Order: sequence, then C-alpha cells, then structure tokens
Amino acid sequence: MPSRSLNRREYGEFKQMLEQALLEIRLPSGIVDTNNIVPGAIRPNNCKLDATWNFRGTVSAGGTVLNNLSTQADAGPEVKNASNTVNEVVEVNGRANVGTADIYFMNALKQTVTLILPIASKNIGRKIYVKRVDKDQTNLCRVLTTVAGKLDGTDGVELNVQESVILIASFTQWHVFSLDFKL
Repeated sequence: MPSRSLNRREYGEFKQMLEQALLEIRLPSGIVDTNNIVPGAIRPNNCKLDATWNFRGTVSAGGTVLNNLSTQADAGPEVKNASNTVNEVVEVNGRANVGTADIYFMNALKQTVTLILPIASKNIGRKIYVKRVDKDQTNLCRVLTTVAGKLDGTDGVELNVQESVILIASFTQWHVFSLDFKL
C-alpha cells in the first residue's frame, strides 16, 4: 500500500508541475494533444517530438542548467554531445520513397536507382542527405520529386559516380543546398 500512495502522490506532484509549466511556457501547437492528458497517456507517439523550442530564461533539471553553453562545456565527459546522435540510414538498390530516414546511400551497381522525395510543403526545413556509393557509370542514379513537386524548378537531379547532395525542403519545393563531386 505505501508504494501505491507514493505513486499517487508523485503523480499529483507531477500533474501540478505540468499544469504550472503549461501556464508558464507557451507550447507550439500540436506538441501535446489535450485529449490524451490522462494517467499513462503522455507517450512519444502522442507528442510532436520534432518541434523546435525557443526557451527564454533558464532551463534546468536536477539542479543542472541545460541551456547554458558555458555550463555544458565545463560539465565534463558525462555531458552528451549532439554529434553522438545516430541517424537512420537507408541503402537504396532500386526504386524507393523517402521515409523517416534522412541519409540515403544509392547503389546503382546492378540497375538504375531512384529515390522519390516527399512533398516539400509537408516537410519544411527537412534535410535529406543522398550519396551515390557505386563506381559504375552505366546505370543512372536519380533523386526525383513527386508529380506535383519540384527540386530547384526541375523534376529532380541525377548523381554521377560517388557524388552526394544535401536537399532542403521549403514551403514550395526542394532545394539543392550542396552538391559534392566525387573525390
């Protein structure tokens, strides 16, 4: 019985802190669906985790300031660096649509490969990294847009042997941010 009352008390304290935080911090729309704020219902699939946050003031947890760069630099090896984040990578050997991954390795060694970009206006600010990894010049390697989409005013881009491209979505179309030639 004591553990249940402790959990109930902790839940009550959490709920009070959450309510206070929601009063003090303006959340971007879509982060939390208010219909799902019930015990056990706040889960990653109910939250918009890719939202950008613009905190004014100090953000801390457990007495540690989280948004002060000088504090993070002096914190030592236990502070996790954003460069340690692992990105999902997909290897394309045929025709594929861009999914949740942001890094695509295209291999046209055996056949022409095509990667289809999603609609730009639904992916504003998203970056897609594409690299052609084969050395065979006989097959094509294409990055194309959907029927209604454009990539810098065209339907797509062809990558030569070992070229790579960084694409960024805007409100209206995809843009080539960087095109690197083979080494």
